[in-house]
Amino acid sequence: MMLWDINTLTRPHERALTLLFAELERGAAEQLEVFLGTPETLSERTNEAGRRFWVHRYSNSQNQRQELYLGKISDPVVTRRVIAMRSMMD
Repeated sequence: MMLWDINTLTRPHERALTLLFAELERGAAEQLEVFLGTPETLSERTNEAGRRFWVHRYSNSQNQRQELYLGKISDPVVTRRVIAMRSMMD
């Protein structure tokens, strides 16, 4: 028993959709990094010693909460990176 008609699955799209998909593919291929989440997923944390730092919180593909350490809040290089990440996520 055939579940799918291969001719229906592989027929060409309209030219406008083909162009749109090509642009999406090109844009995705040019990205150096991919960020999961929204700008609000970048958070400040404080450890037990009172040191403040940046983290990126997100859920992985198994819907498990992950937290990625980005660096100390006092480090201007890290702060610039966090601002850039927020901008890219926006």
